[in-house]
Amino acid sequence: VGSRLDLLCGILVALVGFFADYRHVASPLLFLLLLFGLTAQAAREETIGILALTVTAPFSPWRRRAAFVTGGLLASLLLSLPALLIHPSLRTLGLATAIGFGAALFTIALTVLSRSAFAARLLLLLVWYGYISAH
Repeated sequence: VGSRLDLLCGILVALVGFFADYRHVASPLLFLLLLFGLTAQAAREETIGILALTVTAPFSPWRRRAAFVTGGLLASLLLSLPALLIHPSLRTLGLATAIGFGAALFTIALTVLSRSAFAARLLLLLVWYGYISAH
């Protein structure tokens, strides 16, 4: 779920994979896009009203959270597909997998523990800064 701006940003991040170095340009942009998208969605999913509603569902909230992590992983792989088509490598696939899975898992876990996506967003921004600063 997102706005037109989110969709445009996703398309731009995917297109960057065609033209720029994945590790130093495309993957930090992907990480930043996922960081804001995942934390916004986690905040929506973990509100008290939604949690009370999901209690009536025939499956546990953990299944929904697992779907959230899977969605983050698949979004990362989908947005990295142009880079993988141009320069297929296990390193690019590994980075895309680690970014998607790691960011989604960290986001949902911290949002569940803190009942706020702010902590997850702040800590992920620090991780993102470390990621772009590493050689």
